[in-house]
Amino acid sequence: MLASATGLQQAFPGIEIDAVVSRQMSTLPSIVQGMKDNDTLRPTLIIGLGTNGPIDRAPLDEARAIAGPRTQIVLVNVQAPRGWTDGVDATLSHYAQQYRNVELANWRDAIAGHLNLLARDQIHPGQRGGEIYAGVIKDALQRLAELPPILGPNDYGLAATPL
Repeated sequence: MLASATGLQQAFPGIEIDAVVSRQMSTLPSIVQGMKDNDTLRPTLIIGLGTNGPIDRAPLDEARAIAGPRTQIVLVNVQAPRGWTDGVDATLSHYAQQYRNVELANWRDAIAGHLNLLARDQIHPGQRGGEIYAGVIKDALQRLAELPPILGPNDYGLAATPL
């Protein structure tokens, strides 16, 4: 995410980016808690972690609970020539499939045919790669925006049950 900051800022003026080198998924709950405590947590949270090591779903569950049910979450999967990335991407994909307000930004597939847009490490994007990164996030946000509203029990137009 840090390498894509310029592309993200161009695509989403006013975006707040909290990214540092070598951050692990395990730090996610404390980051989200800090945002909540400082009243800087926005209605949509974009999470781009997993390049730096294997993950499990516990930090995602904890961060989602801290953020609350109204926060939409975009999980960005990873591209890296590392042994753990298939597991990371599977975890993120399965997690996104479980929750209506969580969407996957498929960075891995979007950049797969354009690895020349990444640094020699095949992880960090240059300017054009950063634009692709921002594009997959934009697509995920669009999918979230297109979801119909959640209906309550009285919104189905059913006749009242006789007593």
